[in-house]
Amino acid sequence: MELSNRVGKKELLSYIQRLSDAYGPSGFEHEVAALTLELAGPYGESSVDCMQNVYVKREGFKGDRLRVQLDAHLDEIGLIVHSICEDGMLRIMTLGSWVPERIPAHAFRVRTLDGHWIRAISVSTPPHYMSENEKHHGITIEEIELDVGARNRVEAEEAFGVYIAAPVAPDVTFAYDEKNDLLFG
Repeated sequence: MELSNRVGKKELLSYIQRLSDAYGPSGFEHEVAALTLELAGPYGESSVDCMQNVYVKREGFKGDRLRVQLDAHLDEIGLIVHSICEDGMLRIMTLGSWVPERIPAHAFRVRTLDGHWIRAISVSTPPHYMSENEKHHGITIEEIELDVGARNRVEAEEAFGVYIAAPVAPDVTFAYDEKNDLLFG
């Protein structure tokens, strides 16, 4: 693409979708940084530093024009696997600030040893199995587990590729509402 060409709406939406659908929990932003570097490549000399900051210097820039800084986070709040239970369930810790009551019954993605992201669902004790005291004290992160479908710890590790310290990201998919020109995800 020539630098003088304007990016069309369809192409811009494609870029936003790819960035939005990339997983990058705090401390695991490398994949998002690599994608940003790939998307920025045609627009000039691009690089990434050890903190995963992406820099793009437009070709032909001699310091005689305005500089533009896009200051944005590549990371997102997430979770991390801290242990794998004998029944194949994953115990988690938070990456970033979460309200534990908002985690159960949501879809997540867990990165496997080979770098793929597999689906998981967050689970906790359902209200109809809780005592009145449990219903009122609120849920803690220690009471939430992730289910990837493994029947036991060995299957979770060997067949699913889950490992301790695996990053976990919310499974949110980009969507575009053309009628109202709104982006979600």
